[in-house]
Amino acid sequence: MVEDVPPTSWSEQGVVAFFERLYGPACVYSCVCVGQTAHTDLQAPARAAAHLIQINTGPATAFVTLRSAERCTEAQQVVLSHTSGWRVSEAPEPRDLIWSNVVKPRGMTELHQKIGLAATVVCVLFWSVPVTLIQAWANVESLSKWVPAVHDLRGWSPTLYALITSYLPVLALMGLQALLPYFFAAMARSYEGHKTRSGVERVVLNRCFNYQLASLYVTVLSGSLWDSLTQILDQPSQVVEILARALPKANVYFLSFVLARACVGLPLLLLRPEILLPTCRSSGPDAKIHCAYGYEASSIAIVLVIGITYSFIAPAILPACAVYFAVATLTYRWLFTHVYDAEFDGSGIFWYDLFNCVLLGLLLSTLSLIGLALLYGSYTQLVFLVPLPLLVVYLALRCWGRLGWKSRWTALEDAVRADQDEGSALSGFQENLYAEPSPG
Repeated sequence: MVEDVPPTSWSEQGVVAFFERLYGPACVYSCVCVGQTAHTDLQAPARAAAHLIQINTGPATAFVTLRSAERCTEAQQVVLSHTSGWRVSEAPEPRDLIWSNVVKPRGMTELHQKIGLAATVVCVLFWSVPVTLIQAWANVESLSKWVPAVHDLRGWSPTLYALITSYLPVLALMGLQALLPYFFAAMARSYEGHKTRSGVERVVLNRCFNYQLASLYVTVLSGSLWDSLTQILDQPSQVVEILARALPKANVYFLSFVLARACVGLPLLLLRPEILLPTCRSSGPDAKIHCAYGYEASSIAIVLVIGITYSFIAPAILPACAVYFAVATLTYRWLFTHVYDAEFDGSGIFWYDLFNCVLLGLLLSTLSLIGLALLYGSYTQLVFLVPLPLLVVYLALRCWGRLGWKSRWTALEDAVRADQDEGSALSGFQENLYAEPSPG
């Protein structure tokens, strides 16, 4: 997939000619250009303004298939030209592409993605406002003002009253978090212009995880993220002490959160109550059902982070996490075998984000453990625990430095070996595979 093609070369003949100058005649098997003709008459300020209002200002994307796997690997990992442009990356499979965004120039999509990222970072600082409001509304005392019968429930059924008191705030928070993936997916697809479905799901995964983590942070500290951040910046040495004092107080809440995920969240995936809504009913027996990878992966990651964080503070949460993952294993095996249809092949790209989530959870858990040792442990215990966060950071750097970047590329020797197989990589390949589908 080639982006940022110079306007002077924006045509199938121009793109083919560029690669033939590099790799020799007949090196290109097929070339498909998707986009609009460049508006070369626009000045730089006009192009910047056009980007903000989502006007295409130049060429978009070209799909080039080379006859040699070796040349293809080289083109992705080297600088092709002294001129600007010619961004080459591995093309996703056609069903992973969002064709309405493929025609958008890379400069415009990168600008919108930066704006979208900045907006989500700013909003997460004030995420405590809706979380605090919904927690207050979900309180039984507040609910009894609207429904007086709730207050009489204690005398009628103490067990049911205790159940509502414990789980209602958790269910309310889960309901608020369930709205996030729809907003993030719409933003990533419509405004930011991500060109692949897997890219949109990765945005949903990372942002949902961060917002869920922020929700838990607000619940633990019972305050504003902005106020807490200001306090931490003023007195950075107290961040461990803040976590150490606040986390043990919320262990019952998080135990209820994990059990609610296992006993309510996962069964709802099997029951699929959304089909009862007229706007969400399937169009027929052959309608396909796809997995919401971003939201589901972030939900699993946040439970894992909670389990790691509270494994030393409140070990009783570990059996609850074990129940959750046991139910999740059976649930997702059933769904992927009998319910979900394959929408795209992400080539394992989600594992990078999940690995970062696990590292973050491990880092938070070690900091919390050090805080507990600082408050309640001995000096010797504190000395032995201090290196733990440093070891987590070292593990992250080592994994990404030695293995992470290598796993993102195809080794040149593997590409050469593929070329020696008499061109089998192109057997059955269609030249119009990446042709833009018709609107009908």
